[in-house]
Amino acid sequence: MHPRNPYDKPIDFVALSCGYLPLKAFLNPKTRMIDFQDARAQRALTKAILKTDFSLELEVPEDRLCPPVPNRLNYVLWVEDIVKAMCQGLRLVKASPSSSGDIALDEAQLGVHGLDIGTGSSAIYPLLACVRNPSWSILATELDEQSFTYAERNIHTNDFSSRITLHRASSYLFGPLFADPSLRISFTMCNPPFYASVSEISASKAAKDEDALSTCTGGDREMVYAPSPTTLPARPPPPAKRSEEYETAYAKAIREGGEIAFLARMVDESLYLGERGGWYTSMLGKMRSVPDVVGLIKLAGIDNYAITQFTQGQTRRWAVGWSFSSLRLPDDVSRMSYLPPTHALYKVQPSRTTLDRPIAYPRTLAPTTSTPQEALASIERLNDREVGEDEGEEEEETWVVRAKENTWSRAARRKRK
Repeated sequence: MHPRNPYDKPIDFVALSCGYLPLKAFLNPKTRMIDFQDARAQRALTKAILKTDFSLELEVPEDRLCPPVPNRLNYVLWVEDIVKAMCQGLRLVKASPSSSGDIALDEAQLGVHGLDIGTGSSAIYPLLACVRNPSWSILATELDEQSFTYAERNIHTNDFSSRITLHRASSYLFGPLFADPSLRISFTMCNPPFYASVSEISASKAAKDEDALSTCTGGDREMVYAPSPTTLPARPPPPAKRSEEYETAYAKAIREGGEIAFLARMVDESLYLGERGGWYTSMLGKMRSVPDVVGLIKLAGIDNYAITQFTQGQTRRWAVGWSFSSLRLPDDVSRMSYLPPTHALYKVQPSRTTLDRPIAYPRTLAPTTSTPQEALASIERLNDREVGEDEGEEEEETWVVRAKENTWSRAARRKRK
């Protein structure tokens, strides 16, 4: 669970039902809980949370996915972390003496614009993102006509039509970016179809039925993705030729279908769009998909990526993000530092970007050094002109330093020999 998620404790259903009376009809008088196997109770819970905690009114059709708010909020909070980190990175670039140009220093100046791929009938991600972040605006796409109608209604009902723009999905997943070559966004979000076939859904449901705590509603188009290579749109040309290894992995992913195929198309389209998409992100429903997606990202020549996990009760989801920007995310956003080395995803994580080196100041500093600034400036390969100013409080101080040159790559090490 994201550390800022307020649903880290069991929900008080009785108190919640006092703020949303329709929920009371689904409360068990003995357990004072709802039956999560009842789809109607789940919809009532979603509406209650959104109404009580976010002042949002939502209409969800019975045959479409009903989004569990705590889990969806985890994803939004992670994207907020990405946006915040990028703003901080731009702030440091702006503060550097070598920087030039007018670079925005905060979200309001930056103008945060997102893109939600397949927003669904609820438009849950744009609504949560915009209600939490007043300076954000979101483009959303939807393929299914019924879901489009409901999403349009939910956006209008909550008075977000000026900040959430709904588009009918095109042949490309990042349709609005292809339709408008001048468009640039800060991030993309996506909750792709997890499964490759209806039979896979049935098999997954059968495996979970014995221990399932909740039921799942949703149309086939929301849950199944089985693309045919003959019906896919022409692949956009990337700036550089795709490697043979990448092409093999891409073709394998498309044949596999489900979320792997969907993410393969996202990666492929992003090669053409580059930095215009900001941070491309997507949720994943299967842990085993994460290494495959990361592998494809690496084969595409992208080394700036992030992975994370969302845990809500017994439900686990994962997310992957990648970017063509030179600015890297801090480890607490791009990595799962709590993973043991034996975990399946431990080696899949991106390289660390943060090195913590506590300094006992001032007693352990050399006698000739009077300040941490002087100590840092004396290090041979650090640029003393770019030693940052004190950003902390009296008890704890923080400095930002920059290397004069690349000294850590394999090529740099060979050069020094």
